[in-house]
Amino acid sequence: MILKHSSFLNPQNQNQKIWRYVDFTKFIDLLNSESLYFTRVDKFEDIFEGSVPLKTYYSRKVAFRQEIIDGEVVDNYQDVQKYSEFLKKGRQDFGVNCWHMNDNESAAMWKLYLKSNEGIAIQSNFKKLNKVLKKSKFDFFIGTVNYIDYENDDIIFENTFSPFVHKRKSFSHENELRALIPVEAPSNIKEIDLQNGGCKIKINLNDLVENIFVSPDSPKWFSDLVSETCVKFGFNFNVVNSALNNKPIY
Repeated sequence: MILKHSSFLNPQNQNQKIWRYVDFTKFIDLLNSESLYFTRVDKFEDIFEGSVPLKTYYSRKVAFRQEIIDGEVVDNYQDVQKYSEFLKKGRQDFGVNCWHMNDNESAAMWKLYLKSNEGIAIQSNFKKLNKVLKKSKFDFFIGTVNYIDYENDDIIFENTFSPFVHKRKSFSHENELRALIPVEAPSNIKEIDLQNGGCKIKINLNDLVENIFVSPDSPKWFSDLVSETCVKFGFNFNVVNSALNNKPIY
């Protein structure tokens, strides 16, 4: 089920293409498990994930002085450590599945997310991702990421969701769409466990995948292997060689 909240904005184009760049081992795991992996927020390399800008932090710290942390009233707004721990703890209660929005494959994303030329780009669109998550028994949010200046900008901290749809401007090349699964959502309580750093959510891959792109400069045998692997797991996906392999005609 897709939950609605003002913090989560959909792309203007419901058919916006989305891409997920993975290595071959993760691709096999996807086919084998027929699941999307949601990474616990505090496990991302970007340590700013789930954090708030400086302005938001200090304004909320003041407002936080009479709020409760673990049953204890915090009446000293200068107690930065307790407030910081409250924010950090929240990062353990959300899992995220990330996609890159682009009408075309991205040379930069191939290089950023793959360590070899034996990689895969799973291409879908927003409507399809929304559809498969909507059919799940679990609760999700889905929306685009906003890129801001964490030194000077502020965010509307209505609740705990805002920090999870904002990132630093230096990551704007990701042009990210993310699905977020909250541990405390009604359908997720006692069902979703992120203690091992994330969780897998069963979905219908046939309803999700439009094309499978094979990484640039990969040998022909790898493209054949990808096609054969899909068939082995019972899928008839359209496997496409990267357009970045095309030669100029000058």
